[in-house]
Parts: sequence; C-alpha cells; structure tokens
Amino acid sequence: MKNRVIKMLISSRTSLGLMSGILCYIIAAVYLSQVTGDGQSLYGHWWFAAALSGLALSIVVCSLTRAVRLYRGSGKEQETGYGRRLPQTKETLTSSGPGEIEARMRRKGFKLHPVSERIPGDGEWLQAVKNPFSPWGSVVFHLGLTVILAGFGVSSIFGMSGDVMIPEGVAVRFPDDLSITAQGPFYSAAEPYLVGLREFTVSKVDGEISQVRGILDFMLGDYRNPYPTEINKPARHDGHYWRIKDYGYSAHLVIRDKSGNTVIDDYANIGKTGGRHHDEFPLPDGSKFTIDFLEPDPAGRAGQADRQAGPARAALRIVFAQPGEAGVLAAGTVHRGAEGDIGDYRVSFPEYRYWSLFDVSKDSGEPLVYLGGLMAAAGLAWRGCFIRKRVWLRFAAESGDTLVYWSARADYFSRLFENEVRELLDNKGGSA
Repeated sequence: MKNRVIKMLISSRTSLGLMSGILCYIIAAVYLSQVTGDGQSLYGHWWFAAALSGLALSIVVCSLTRAVRLYRGSGKEQETGYGRRLPQTKETLTSSGPGEIEARMRRKGFKLHPVSERIPGDGEWLQAVKNPFSPWGSVVFHLGLTVILAGFGVSSIFGMSGDVMIPEGVAVRFPDDLSITAQGPFYSAAEPYLVGLREFTVSKVDGEISQVRGILDFMLGDYRNPYPTEINKPARHDGHYWRIKDYGYSAHLVIRDKSGNTVIDDYANIGKTGGRHHDEFPLPDGSKFTIDFLEPDPAGRAGQADRQAGPARAALRIVFAQPGEAGVLAAGTVHRGAEGDIGDYRVSFPEYRYWSLFDVSKDSGEPLVYLGGLMAAAGLAWRGCFIRKRVWLRFAAESGDTLVYWSARADYFSRLFENEVRELLDNKGGSA
C-alpha cells in the first residue's frame, strides 16, 4: 500500500492532472470574477487549497525520491539508465590504443570506471561520465517550485488584501477604514495607526500622463513616517504594501439656492472619466446632480500647478436632473476659482484636489516566493549549462587495430553527443 501511494505521488500523470485542474480553475475564476464580482472568494475554497497542497506534496516526494537515488549512486558505478542493458551499441575501428582513447576522454573532462559487473558480456566495459552532478539541478528546480507554493500558502493563511480611498490632505485609520476583500484565517493586524495622503501629483508631458505620485504619512502617536509611492512602486510599512490602484478628482463645491442658503459645501469625489461618482449629493427638492471633470488644456499646466496658478483652468460640467420623467433640469460649466448660475442654483468651484484608491496587501510568504524563485532559476541554469554525458566503452583487438564497442547518451542532444564521441574515438579529431 505504501509503495502504491509513493508511485502515485511521483507519477507525472498525478502532477499533470493537478496542474491542469488548478490552471482550469484559475482561468474560470478570473473570467467568472468579471461577471460575479466575487473573484477573491473563488480562491478560498478548501479543495483549491487541497489541490495546491497535493501538487506540492507530489513534487516534494518526487524530488526526494530522485535525490535519494542520486545520493546512493554518487561515488559509485553509474547505472546505465537501461538496467543491465546498454543503449544501442555501435562499433568503431581505430588505430589508437585503449590507453590513448582513455587519455583523450579524461582531457575532455570525463571520469572513467569499470562497470563490467553491472553489464554481463564479453570483455570489460568502462563508463565515462561528464558532469555527473547535473541531475541535481532538476531536484533543486523542483524543490524551488515547492518553496514557491509554500510561500503562496503562507500568504493565504497569514496575509490579507483590501483597499481604501484617501482624499488628498485627509487621513484614515488603519485597519478600521480598510475594506478587506480577502483575509487569511491567522492574519492579525498590528496596532492601529493613521495613514494620510499628504500630497498627490499627476505630471503630464504633451497632454499624456508621465507620472502619478503620492506621499503617504504613516502616523503612530507622535511618530510620522513619510513614504513616497508611485504606480508600480508601492510603499511598504509594517509588513503591508500600499499600491496606487486608481485615482480621481475631489472637487470642492459650494451650492446655494435662490435665497442664498448654502445647500452643499463639501468635496465631491469624481472618477477620472465619465463623471463616475464615489459620493452622491441629493438636493433638498429631491433632484440630484452629476459631475464631469474637465481637465485643464494640455498646453497649460496641470496637476499641482493648475491648483495654484496658470491660465488654463480646470472646470466642472454639472447637470441637475429630477428623477422620473422630468429629466434634466439644468446644465452648465463652472471653472476653478469662479462661480456661476446653473438653473435655480448658484455654484462655486473654489478648488480641487485628488483622491487615490490604494490596494493594501500583506504577503507573509513573500520571502519564500523569492527564495523559491532563486532556487528554481539556479536549478534550471545548472541543468542547462552542465549537461550530463555518459559513454560506455569496450575494447577488442582487430588486425592490429582497436575495435571499440561503444554507446553514448546525453540528457539532452544525444545525437550531437554521439558525433562528439565519434571524433574522440577517431585519430584525427581526438586531440584536446
């Protein structure tokens, strides 16, 4: 029973089946998340974790089994790979003697030892081996994969993922204000602290965005730790990564009715395009308004500069609408630093700032993922650069010359290696 379990775990069919199932599930989860909006929870099923654990166990058992075989064979006569049967044997007639041929192979880096007791037959067989430790590269590569899987497992158990929106000049409390989308069963947040977005800058060149940058302040008591963050360059604090996920505009609106009473004096958070709202402001008469943010002329100065000075000013297009059949009541545009009448209301647009949506995550298994990646890369490099080559030789006399019975095999490119062996056996090509 034990041997059957081990054979099943080291079987390539088992690994291939698990990997295929996991890949299909991931693809389905990615596409389903577009429809259900629940992509994070699709990965939380216990059987998905069991499939990953099964794949890791299969790789570990396979790697350890191969490592034991390689260890037992180190320093001893190498097996032929065909049991007691050699690969297809060839013959070469050469005037060089056995001693000269053996010397050539040693100069090429081969180590020779007898294997006659393993291969019954006439005469004594020799085996020449070059790069005997090359197969260990595959073991290191596969163990690197298991370390990577272990890192993902640790992150799923002790890690978390969530997001939080922070307007410029505003601070939020972590983790109370965080919207957690995924959380490991053993995740524990540190002592709560404040996170403020001190400054947010969008730089443009020829009307195209060239840089999006924010400065986060992590505040615990009197301690303040400012950290700049950019797209693809997250801030890291207390084991958590803060990545800029999205950003938009936060426009300061002052709206008054005909009597001069202030109806709204607040910031409206607007998406980058399409007037997408994060805050909705109903009006006292039951109507609502939508906002399109009109960016400054690309020829002018945008971002921080536009909020301070510059002839090209940002503007808001505001549409007041009544629910039902009444439809649009009034629409108009107001520039930054100006005010105007739109329908029954007087609208003022003193200033604007940015808001940024941050993706916050904690990947506790990140060191293991990096370590596993290095191991996998090192194993592949070792396996690819140092290919194991084996030659089996038996010499016989033939009319004053030497008849060589030989067989050659390399882990890769065996046919090319056979040509190399022929040159070694030939009088003209064997010199080192």
